[in-house]
Amino acid sequence: ISPLTPTTTGTIYYSYLLNVDSMAGVTDANGGYLSGFSDGSTTFAGTVWTKRIDDTTFNVGLEVRTANAANTTFASDVLQTGTTYLVVVGYTIGDSATASDDSVSLWINPVVGGPQPAANITDTHTGTDMAQITGFFLRQDSTTETPNLNVDELRVGTTWTDVTGTLSVSENAIAGLKVYPNPVNNGVFYIETALNAEKNVAIYDLFGKQVVNTTTSTSEVNVANLNSGLYIVKVTENGATATRKL
Repeated sequence: ISPLTPTTTGTIYYSYLLNVDSMAGVTDANGGYLSGFSDGSTTFAGTVWTKRIDDTTFNVGLEVRTANAANTTFASDVLQTGTTYLVVVGYTIGDSATASDDSVSLWINPVVGGPQPAANITDTHTGTDMAQITGFFLRQDSTTETPNLNVDELRVGTTWTDVTGTLSVSENAIAGLKVYPNPVNNGVFYIETALNAEKNVAIYDLFGKQVVNTTTSTSEVNVANLNSGLYIVKVTENGATATRKL
């Protein structure tokens, strides 16, 4: 994605949902990088890496640059293929008058809508600081380095909220509201209220994208077409609205 509005100071963030299909065939001991910022040329910054543990597990790593793969900092978290993770990266450009003070941090599954927590890992740079950030990229190198993977809900911004904020819903209490089972285990959940009147049910993913919108006079809601993950259910009945995590 280029050009971005040039960023020359402070911190710039990106986030996305990451799901790796398989690590089979990824043989490079250092792994490979799949995303990062650029200065509009071939100078890359804040690169995210994956490294194989076995065919179904992997680590995520971080590098201020891409010059030395052996120096990539990897999180200790063991991640599973076929599972979706929220990955957030924050790149801080150091004082332009001082070399070697750029830094980059990575978060795995931070609380959406919450304050910025301590990072899972942070990496610093011992070379010349990044003069500016003007672009973002996604890439796949040889499949021996970078696996087949899926990326969705990409965000780039200059604040934590820009890349992790979720929808805000004003609420009025719905008497007797029950949403069950939670978690859903057979593709169906139920909504009960004191009135048991007709309801509008809207379901959003963690970035506020609406994935279901239905009106029902029964208690049953079918979500068999949704991927495993955390969602927000917005229920509106008789002019009152409430939300639940699902």
